[in-house]
Amino acid sequence: MRETVRREILPNVWMTSTRTDSYRTGFFSVLLVTELKRDTAAKNALLPRVLRRGTAEYPDVRAVSEALDGLYGGEISPVAVTWGELQGVGFVSRFCDDTVLPGKPGVTEKMIRLVGGMLLDPVTRGGMLLSEYVESEREKLVDAIRAAVNQKTAYAKKQLLSQMCQGERYAVSRLGEEAQACTIGYQGLTKHYRRVLSQARVEISLCSSMGPDKAMQLATEIFAAIPRGGGEIKPTQILYVPKREKPRVFRETMPVAQGRLVMGFRLGEWMQRPDHGVIAVFEKLFGGSPASRLFRALRQEKGLCYSVKAQLDHHKGVMLVYAGTDAEKLNDAAEEIRLQLKKLCDGDFPEEALDGAKREVRNEILSMGDAPMELCFRQLELTMLELSCTPEEFAGLADCVTREQIMAFAAGIREDAVYLLSGEAEEP
Repeated sequence: MRETVRREILPNVWMTSTRTDSYRTGFFSVLLVTELKRDTAAKNALLPRVLRRGTAEYPDVRAVSEALDGLYGGEISPVAVTWGELQGVGFVSRFCDDTVLPGKPGVTEKMIRLVGGMLLDPVTRGGMLLSEYVESEREKLVDAIRAAVNQKTAYAKKQLLSQMCQGERYAVSRLGEEAQACTIGYQGLTKHYRRVLSQARVEISLCSSMGPDKAMQLATEIFAAIPRGGGEIKPTQILYVPKREKPRVFRETMPVAQGRLVMGFRLGEWMQRPDHGVIAVFEKLFGGSPASRLFRALRQEKGLCYSVKAQLDHHKGVMLVYAGTDAEKLNDAAEEIRLQLKKLCDGDFPEEALDGAKREVRNEILSMGDAPMELCFRQLELTMLELSCTPEEFAGLADCVTREQIMAFAAGIREDAVYLLSGEAEEP
């Protein structure tokens, strides 16, 4: 049995607490939600990395590690995520649930207090974050940003979005840009920490055997010291149609053995009143699984690519289709992707394929209940979409999707930009 309660426990501080006895481990997270901006994304991403290094009570990595060892090997990790043009940064933690420990030693409460200390009571010197911690973690962040070029599919998607969404906050990476990250110092990060702590919306999630009322009372006590100020967070800006009449094409070469194709689409006026069940089913039917139209047509039937996938962003109203293929097949793959989209517009797909896509959506959503972290993040995803339903209820929305809805949704999709990455030509 599972009980989930969501409540505003402090001004602009929200907590979603799920009580269940189904897991041997618990999950707790605290995220500061703010706008995704080029000049602050790297600072936001760096903050939890620095704060994780130590608190006033546990001032260094060794002390924090010993505290976690005392919590039966609990874990706390810094995290940076995005939802459309919003960025969430903070901590996720895993710990042994009290129900499976002898004597029920209150590990859940201790973990919440430790995470709260990291966020609200970091180790400082003269009121400033420690310069050595900032410099060390800054270099690690820069390395992580630079390493993205080695993941060619992720790199190609980033390059496509930087061109397609130029001037939109959506083009900014969740970790920020290297140029901004390199300039962060301890004084500037301390000022930014105080500002974002007071202005950000706070999302707290807990999944454990602790009841919601007790959990919220405890969290209210621990996070009561969080400063609350003003500051409006602008929502994600959705463009219903491309900025230009014809799709733009961007080409890049580098020493790669396999070419990369990324196509960017806008989801059209459907996003004015989005039916997220339809979007989820369309994604699976079109290119979100090995049984999808794209996988079958491009890889299995025509051998145009080694891999292909469609990814739809419910927050921004953007669809990316990306494929790995030989350089000479990039254009043919793009044409086949356009053809398969047109076939969905025309209703040229069997009923069993639609039923299979619905099952995949349902199975994927319900399987998230197998792990507390996945369950909490799915609930948070629905919250960020402003959907007041459970994951099970969302799966029910997918079950009701019709052929006509898929056709209407597909008909409104507009191609915006294409990015082609191929290997460098060999010298004669």
